[in-house]
Amino acid sequence: MGAEFLRVSDFAPAWQGLAPIARIAVFLLVWLVAWLPLAIVLGRRLGWQFPQHPTPAQKLPLVLSLYAWAPALLWAAATLSRQSWQGAYGWFWTWAFVGQVVLGLGLGLGSLVLLWGLARSRQWLTLTISWPQLLGLAPLILLVALIISSVEELVFRGFLIGELGHSVGGWAAIALANLLFALLHLPWEPLRTGLPQLPGLWVMGLVLSVSVIKTGDLGLAVGLHGGWVWAIASLDAVAALQYTDKLPTWVMGHNGNLTAGLLGIGFLSLMGAGLWAWP
Repeated sequence: MGAEFLRVSDFAPAWQGLAPIARIAVFLLVWLVAWLPLAIVLGRRLGWQFPQHPTPAQKLPLVLSLYAWAPALLWAAATLSRQSWQGAYGWFWTWAFVGQVVLGLGLGLGSLVLLWGLARSRQWLTLTISWPQLLGLAPLILLVALIISSVEELVFRGFLIGELGHSVGGWAAIALANLLFALLHLPWEPLRTGLPQLPGLWVMGLVLSVSVIKTGDLGLAVGLHGGWVWAIASLDAVAALQYTDKLPTWVMGHNGNLTAGLLGIGFLSLMGAGLWAWP
């Protein structure tokens, strides 16, 4: 009898009786509470002094430990809603879905290569690559990039947009979900570097949402997101990009961060327009 009361499905009527905003709040709160003990232990080992923002070396293990909880919580949310992953989030366990991910990886990587090539030709940046070092790190960075992109697409373009769609619907749900996507990046960054990224992160979320609209699932969005993270993190890891002073910070972004400057926002907007025009 005791085991029966612990079944997730037993809580389905209560979950379904909540307003969509309340379900989102419960999901995020449970996620945070579940992660906190691990965050405390891991933070001590990494030397993270809360409430200081983590360094890049501290941030990655903390983010991965947070995202490790996501699959179980997303499964629970889908079970409580009496839906499959396909119905709840647009995630399919098929080779066609894998093909969309691979296509997205190619588009994400290729689009940044074109952008950086243009910027280099205009002398907005210099590019010096240690190919042995880059090729040695690329597979591991790809794995991490796919983990991050999969979780974020499931949560923001899957769960959040799905829930908000029950209350506000359509583009309002997409706009609000991606605003939350941008805002939830702030705790990881100092305000002076985090705030300038908000418009770019919001536009990035909109572009990824367009890819979901056009394909009907998360595959292309996971690939695009992962391709961008893979390309940027790979070059950051080998310090390959150096930005010149040819353009002001408000155009190039702080330290060349594409989501914090007009160049990156324009690039993302063109990607979104291209995806929207894609048959």
